[in-house]
Amino acid sequence: MGLFGVKEKSFASLGGAVEIALTSEWKSGSEDNALVLWRKGGTSTLRISVLTFEAAGGDADSSIPPPGMNKQAEQHSVQITPYPSGGFYIYYFEDLVEDGVPIRQFTWQVSRFVDGGTWNLAIVTFTMDTADMDLPDIRADLAKVQQEVMRLRWRT
Repeated sequence: MGLFGVKEKSFASLGGAVEIALTSEWKSGSEDNALVLWRKGGTSTLRISVLTFEAAGGDADSSIPPPGMNKQAEQHSVQITPYPSGGFYIYYFEDLVEDGVPIRQFTWQVSRFVDGGTWNLAIVTFTMDTADMDLPDIRADLAKVQQEVMRLRWRT
């Protein structure tokens, strides 16, 4: 049971590496190796994918962000921030056009050092039609997703 008695449901990424909790009205499916979530009657979608990669040379320093994250941070002019439970994250948004419709896509990349030279990277995207950005339901969804990304549950 979530805040104010709202029923919540946990959703696991494909492969089960990471878990996120949302209200039970969200539905799930998959597309291109990602978990895809949407709310019935809503116009926004949430995608979660998890990548695993090895650091060059086989060893990595857990106090230094993974190399690919540096490139993404630079490309989107954002800072890499320590993640509350370890690892690092970046957050940015882009205004895009998809099938002729203007959309805004919010992206969070959260890294987790596994061991030796292995990192996991959870990529969470929340996409909405820009015409719906000011709707209370969409704003509430975005706030909930932001909150949940900051407390992703990694499965070992």
